[in-house]
Amino acid sequence: MRGDMRERPSGRSRCARRCAVAAGIVLAVAAIAVASPLSNGGESGLWTFSEDPVGEPPRGWEVLSGRWAVQLEEDGRNRVLVQTGPPLPGFELPAILAPTPPARDLRAAVKVKPAGTSAFETMGLILRWRDPGTMTIVRVEGTPGRIWLDRVQDGQRSLRAGYIAPLHQAGWNILRVTAQGDWLNLFLNGRFLGGVREDGPVPGRVGLMAGPGARVFLDDLEIEAPST
Repeated sequence: MRGDMRERPSGRSRCARRCAVAAGIVLAVAAIAVASPLSNGGESGLWTFSEDPVGEPPRGWEVLSGRWAVQLEEDGRNRVLVQTGPPLPGFELPAILAPTPPARDLRAAVKVKPAGTSAFETMGLILRWRDPGTMTIVRVEGTPGRIWLDRVQDGQRSLRAGYIAPLHQAGWNILRVTAQGDWLNLFLNGRFLGGVREDGPVPGRVGLMAGPGARVFLDDLEIEAPST
């Protein structure tokens, strides 16, 4: 009986191949989690802008107004989203929409930081955007921080709530909103600010906004829209 003369891989080389495959899977999963929304019952995603080209809007995003581009932060390493221009005619605030489907119930958070000298630079989240005349805006501005919630309906903007909370002027602040049915809960830097009732909410997209002409940094937009 003739023996099998084919060379069999050693235990070390088999282990090396398995480790390489496992590492490739981990890297692939990590890249997907950063670069695009994931489907996990509902829709969720994290945008760090780390893979987007500097000097251009992030890939897949829709610029509604203003001048948006990915830029390097002061350390020269971290990439952030920056708004540096005035709004376009017909829009009151510079705004940009994330590449997500419409959702009514969701959790959204973003890191915000003033990048200019104005004490009243405005920055924040857009929720439930259907068109320029229908959306909810949660914005941070001023020193100390003032957090406002505006509802835009039929093209008319109305202030629904306002809060005062400490704001890190030289560092990052985390603005978080949970929207469930008629209620929105607002948080700044882990502190619960309050709940606001919103009658007749409709599904819409999520985006970011900045004040007219304001230079602000935004980073690490996180969205989770649980399945219903």
